[in-house]
Amino acid sequence: MAAANTFKNFKEILTNLLNSDNNIRSSAELHYLEVPETDKVYHLLEVLGDNSSTEEAELAAVLLRKLISNSYNEVFSKLSPEVHEQIKTRLLHQLASNMNQSLKRKLCEVVSELARNCIGNIF
Repeated sequence: MAAANTFKNFKEILTNLLNSDNNIRSSAELHYLEVPETDKVYHLLEVLGDNSSTEEAELAAVLLRKLISNSYNEVFSKLSPEVHEQIKTRLLHQLASNMNQSLKRKLCEVVSELARNCIGNIF
C-alpha cells in the first residue's frame, strides 16, 4: 500500500511540474529533487507504462533521459543486473507499443542514452 501511495505522490509531483503556476511548479521541483534517484527510475518507468497523460509520459521520458545522462554510474551501480535487464526490456516494450510520435521520439532518446552508457561500461 505504501508503494502505491508513494507512486501516487510521485505522479502528483509530475503533474505539478507541468503546472503553469510558477509557485506550484517551483514547489514540485523541490519535491522532485528530494526523491531518491533509484526511486525516480522506478517511478518514471511506471509513468511510462501506465495510462498517464501524454504530457506526463513525455515529461517522464525527458526526466529519465536526464537521470541516465547525468547520474548513470551513481544510480545504476546500485541496481542488480536483473533490474538492468528489466529496465531495458520495459523500455523496448514501451517503444514497440502504439504511442504518439512525440512520445516515441522522447522514448527513443531514453533508449539511446541508456545504450550509450551501457556500451561505455562494456569497453
